Amino acid sequence: MTALAVVMPRRRAAVELTTEQRQLRRVKVVWALLFLNVLSFAGTSSDIIIPVPHKLGQVITQGALVTAVLLALSVNPRVKVRPSLFLGLYSTLALITLMMSVRFIGLGTTYRAFRLVAFLAVLWLLTPWWKRRDLPLLRTQLKFLTGIMVSLYLGLAISPSKALTMNAGSRRLGGALWPMPATQVGHYMAELTGLTILLWLCRALDRRKALMLLVPAVVALLLSHTRTALVAMVVGLLVACLSMFSGSRRVRRALGATAVL
Repeated sequence: MTALAVVMPRRRAAVELTTEQRQLRRVKVVWALLFLNVLSFAGTSSDIIIPVPHKLGQVITQGALVTAVLLALSVNPRVKVRPSLFLGLYSTLALITLMMSVRFIGLGTTYRAFRLVAFLAVLWLLTPWWKRRDLPLLRTQLKFLTGIMVSLYLGLAISPSKALTMNAGSRRLGGALWPMPATQVGHYMAELTGLTILLWLCRALDRRKALMLLVPAVVALLLSHTRTALVAMVVGLLVACLSMFSGSRRVRRALGATAVL
C-alpha cells in the first residue's frame, strides 16, 4: 500500500506533464499558423521556382487562420484570457472597422475585417501563454523566421535570377520558393536579427546559435536593400536595450561598445 501510494502520484504527475506538453505543442502550432496567415501569397506562379496557382496560395494562407481559430479553441476551451491593453485597443479598432465595413463598404472589406477580428480572437485565446518564462511563442516565431531565411537562400542558390529581382535600378533579394517582395524580406530578416540579438543579450540564446542566425539574417537584410526595416530594427533594439539597461550588465556593455563604434 505504501509503494502504491508513492507510485500513483508520480504517474498522475507524469500524465499531467504529458498533457501540458501536448497543449504547449498545439499552442506553438497555432502561433505558426498565424504567421503563415500573414505570409501573403504575392505575385504569380511565374515569379517562383515551383509554380503554385495564385488561388491555391491564397487558400493556404487564409485557411491557416481558420485552422488556428479551431486549434486555439481546443487549447483554451473555457476561453480564459488575460488582460492586455494592446489587444484591447486593437480589438476596439477592429470592431469599429467591422461595423463600418458592414454599414458603408463592400463585401471584400467586410471579409477582411472579419479576418482581422478572428486573428485578434486567436491572440486573446493565447494570452495565458504570453508571459511564460520559457518563451514558447517567441521561440516559435524565431523558428518560423529561420525557416523563411532558409527558403530565401535555397531560392537564391537554385535560381538567382528569380531571387534577385531588378527594382529601382538595383537587384533586391526576394522570395523564389514562396513569392515575397524585397520589402517583406527586409521586414522578416530585420525581425529575425533583432530577436536574435535580444535573446542573446538576455542569455536565452548562446553565442554559437546567435551567430549562426545573425550572420545570414544580416546578409539577407542587406541584400533586400530595405532601409525602412533596417532603421526600424535599430530603433527597436535601442528602445529594448534602454529598457533593460539598469538590470543587465551585458546590455550596458553592448550599448557602451555600440556608442564607441
